[in-house]
Amino acid sequence: MKKKIFAFLFTVMVIIGTVGINSSNCHFGINSSIQAGAASTTSDEFLQSATDLSGTTVYTGLSDSSNFNMNGRTYYQGLVFDDTYYSSSNTSSVTFNVSDISEFACTIGHVDNSSRDSATVKVYLDDILQDEFDLTSNMPLQLYDLDVSDSATLEFVVKRNSKSIYAFANITVDGSDITKSYDVPEYSSAEEFIASGYGVVGTTVYNGKSQATTFNMNGRT
Repeated sequence: MKKKIFAFLFTVMVIIGTVGINSSNCHFGINSSIQAGAASTTSDEFLQSATDLSGTTVYTGLSDSSNFNMNGRTYYQGLVFDDTYYSSSNTSSVTFNVSDISEFACTIGHVDNSSRDSATVKVYLDDILQDEFDLTSNMPLQLYDLDVSDSATLEFVVKRNSKSIYAFANITVDGSDITKSYDVPEYSSAEEFIASGYGVVGTTVYNGKSQATTFNMNGRT
């Protein structure tokens, strides 16, 4: 019995020594063609697999110059249901193959400074309507997750009113990491903070940088 245990442990040690397992480089679920330490993650690869794009922009998180803003944050990864009238019906859509994943999750929000009209999202699993909900311009960021373990396809259809823009950001599948999430703004002065305001409605912003742009209160300019 002792000989068998020793033989088993020796075999395991040989395998570990041969393969060179390093816990920081283990990427379970990633396509074998992706080398350890590569930029892409499972969630990023999922986004890149989007098909039947209609009025939808995919942000993969692989470029600092490719981004969008929600709630004052700059996001680098997600889906944006677009800023133009893509069709007479103002409908955006995208489809994914979810045969190999169990859970889809994201953060939903209104893209800063876009039209304040609402939108409706319809979610289809295997072409069957699974969920339907409304989005509004004054909505806070919302977490959304969906069990897709028994489905082969996942489709989002977004009916936009006017030029309202909404996004699904920080998309993950089965809880895997993403390459680049979002940045939170930093301000070096009160003027920068004031100028960063978004979703402005019926408000004039004076950032203090121009003496030609003023207002009066209590006899002061």
